[in-house]
Amino acid sequence: MLSPGMKTDQNQRSQMFYGHPEFPMQIYLDDFAKLPIGYIQWHWHPEAEFAVAIEGTVEYTTEKGIFHLHSGEGIFVNTGVLHQTKPVGGNALIYSCIFSPDIIAYGTENLIYQKYIQPIIGSEPMSCILLSPEYPWQRACLKNLSNMAVLDTDKVFGYEMALRNQLCEIWHLLAINCRPLYQDDRKIAGLRSLRMKTMLHFIQEHYGEKLQLADIAAAAHISVRECNRCFKNILKMRPIDYVNGYRISIAQKILADDAQNITAIAGICGFNDISYFEKVFRQSIGLTPLEYRKNIWKDTRNIKEQ
Repeated sequence: MLSPGMKTDQNQRSQMFYGHPEFPMQIYLDDFAKLPIGYIQWHWHPEAEFAVAIEGTVEYTTEKGIFHLHSGEGIFVNTGVLHQTKPVGGNALIYSCIFSPDIIAYGTENLIYQKYIQPIIGSEPMSCILLSPEYPWQRACLKNLSNMAVLDTDKVFGYEMALRNQLCEIWHLLAINCRPLYQDDRKIAGLRSLRMKTMLHFIQEHYGEKLQLADIAAAAHISVRECNRCFKNILKMRPIDYVNGYRISIAQKILADDAQNITAIAGICGFNDISYFEKVFRQSIGLTPLEYRKNIWKDTRNIKEQ
């Protein structure tokens, strides 16, 4: 199915439901050109995710680094990992399978879950694994993911069982080939991730105010230096870059839905200098705020007239 975009709560947790309790798995096709802001913002979910680039190049930014997926390449994103997805150099399509690992073992109180799932989920070295067709076991994973796309599209009787079987094969390959990466570091990784989520929550709640780096750090009870380190190591950017990016994403939504003047919108989003707002907006979107509004409203009118 086509992805409806991304909605998150104040902690950047995805508010989307992936599948349903009886079958916690959902398969999406993301066409970035059809998303409201052209990319998928920072978010996380308690489910795990496999994704494959279908067309173009997709930039996955996670706590582990920035990865460019070219057509035919994939990625595994572990449970609870913050990540953001953008097209690079034009539009792109990406297929993703988001699922609760419980579906593999049918619960958590059994040997399969405790031996082959629990050691992987939450493990920092396993937070993100690239999948390339150059390596036989990864090529097999990508083939299984391709099979899942077909199964989900056709939806012939019994397809749910077939989907789960394909997913189990992928997890089996992951568990065997990544075993050297397992280590009991989930407590450290969890603390770092919690601090990051706390600071993102603070920014989301106070983006319209004058934010100082010390304020962001204080929200997570850490030093300014540690705050900078968290943003650099996890999001691969400076705190000010994230703040500006979040403010611009809010401005995009207001520009699309509201007729307020540009100066007022800049103020709502925390920009006291209209020139700086327009500069940051152009650097991020490639258009001035006014040009962006005209394009969005024009597209809206065209859709209504069709």
